[in-house]
Amino acid sequence: MALGLFVAVDRWWRPLEGTTGASLRTPVLVLLWVGAAGAFLESIGAAGYDRFNAGHRIEALTTVHNSATILGPISLLMVPVGIAVLAAAFVGRRRARASASA
Repeated sequence: MALGLFVAVDRWWRPLEGTTGASLRTPVLVLLWVGAAGAFLESIGAAGYDRFNAGHRIEALTTVHNSATILGPISLLMVPVGIAVLAAAFVGRRRARASASA
């Protein structure tokens, strides 16, 4: 989800240079990317546990999971932020189109 939001925000949110949105775009994209990478690494690492998550089946994968666990909250935080940014970008585009056609 975070990867999809990263792509959508990168593609559709293009604020004008010198505005507050332009200065927020890079941090939002970086945090979305960190969230996407963290979720990906955590899911790969989860494959290292046994069927009931009671023990380690593949130690190297569980180490990846334990290392990427810290990035999980970033992913969960950035999903609503990404959705809010996309909604704001959509509303802004609709307003710009409405004012241009009026």
